[in-house]
Amino acid sequence: MTYYHERFHFVLDDLSQIKSEKPVLLEGVAFRPEFVMPFPVKPENIVFMIPTMEFQLHHSSQRPWIQSILNECHDPKLAFDNWMKRDNLFGEEVIHKANNLGFQVIRVDGSIDIQTQFEAMQMQFGLKAC
Repeated sequence: MTYYHERFHFVLDDLSQIKSEKPVLLEGVAFRPEFVMPFPVKPENIVFMIPTMEFQLHHSSQRPWIQSILNECHDPKLAFDNWMKRDNLFGEEVIHKANNLGFQVIRVDGSIDIQTQFEAMQMQFGLKAC
C-alpha cells in the first residue's frame, strides 16, 4: 500500500502543474478511494471503473508484452493465474472502499461498448460532445 501512496504524491505533483480549468481524466492504480477522499473533489465527479475477473483475464492475456514477463517465471501459467487473482482482489478492495466512501463504481465486463461508456461518462460529468 505504501507504494501506491508514494505514487499518488507524484501524481499530485503533476496535477499541480496543470493551469487549465478544463476537467482532467485520471486513471491508474494510484487512485485509491482513500487517497482521493481528503481532497476537495465532489464524489459525483469520481467514478471507479473496475474490471470483472473474466474481463481482466481476457484482455490481460492478449497484451503483447505480458508473455515476455511470464517467460521469466518458473511456471508461467501459475504466475499469470496468481497475477490475475491479485489484480482481482485489488479491484474488490477498491470497490469496497469506494462504496463505503460514497463514490460511484462501474463494473466493466465488456457488455457495454466503449463508445457507450464514453457517452455515459460525458453525461456523468456534464461534458460536451467532442
